[in-house]
Amino acid sequence: MLATRKQYQVEFGAGKLEELKILQIIGSSGSGGAEKFYLKFIESIRSVCKIVPLVRSGSWVASQLDAARIPYNTASFGGYFDCKTRIKISQIIEEEQPHIAQTWMSRASRHMPKDSNVKWIGRLGGYYDLKYYKGADMLVGNTKDICAYLVRNGWPEEQVSYLPNFAIKSPEIFKADRVKNRQKMGIPEDAILLFSAGRFHKNKGYDLAVKAIAKLPQEFHLLVAGEGPEKKSLLSDIKRLSLQSRVHIYGWADDITPYVQVADIWLVPSRIEPLGNVILESWAYGIPIVASDAVGPRFLIENGSTGLLFRNGDCVDLATEVKKLSTDPVLMNMLIQNGKKRFSEDFSRERVLEKWVKFYKNLL
Repeated sequence: MLATRKQYQVEFGAGKLEELKILQIIGSSGSGGAEKFYLKFIESIRSVCKIVPLVRSGSWVASQLDAARIPYNTASFGGYFDCKTRIKISQIIEEEQPHIAQTWMSRASRHMPKDSNVKWIGRLGGYYDLKYYKGADMLVGNTKDICAYLVRNGWPEEQVSYLPNFAIKSPEIFKADRVKNRQKMGIPEDAILLFSAGRFHKNKGYDLAVKAIAKLPQEFHLLVAGEGPEKKSLLSDIKRLSLQSRVHIYGWADDITPYVQVADIWLVPSRIEPLGNVILESWAYGIPIVASDAVGPRFLIENGSTGLLFRNGDCVDLATEVKKLSTDPVLMNMLIQNGKKRFSEDFSRERVLEKWVKFYKNLL
């Protein structure tokens, strides 16, 4: 159960007790893993403190905040010569008097006023150029490797903190419509279905997943939910390999639950993956995972215990690990149970939010 705001009141100044207020700034236009987590974070942490979201005008995040009926501010977050956004941020800081301003990724950080008196946190989910974070009081990396990157590149170690992402546990009842949804999607009831979700980009390795399906027996199918620049190339590969009946491509999904309902194995074939929110989601949903040994999955997954890792970029090894898992129900159950345990201990919403609130209090 999440704590309430009263339980997280923070003492400031000469004994005065006030409610913690945080300006949360993100400047991206489209949707992706970082944007989805920003929304999850906002929706969750607003139960324990006052949140002032600032997002890009007309962005995907803005549309989702509208749908959730969460009030927010907007700015243009344009290019190098955009002075209006910096002025808008200064105005909001002056009007709202937040205790902390937290920027998400480089675009938001680039526009942060450097002469502001508010405490500034830069939150990084990747290996970004640190020139945009000059003047920040603290940088937060969502993996330990990102934190090590910050220190290697000259950021003071005492101004770097590791705070992971979280996922939200789904009730077991979500699997109730499995057979019906498979019928709707044209997936045989007895198929072994691999599932993956994300942006169709070369870094995500979906071409490797398609090639792996071609090397697996006919009962193996692949379902991918996403959009991106590599979609046309991916569809071409599917046609060339005559996999139209075994590979199922769907668009970007804000809610992936209907697809997870029908899945047997969660696949993360990424060539480059700093973290991998989907790994946390696979544990939360209770779906066994096979992932590349890129930095993020290698950091999160204990190979053979909480998931299986294959050699990055190797579709043959990917197919081998998938086949091994699918033919070993004992291994499959062990991965599910150990994944759930790791999720509960380190990546549940309640556990991670406790760490964030403690971090905010220590900063102030």
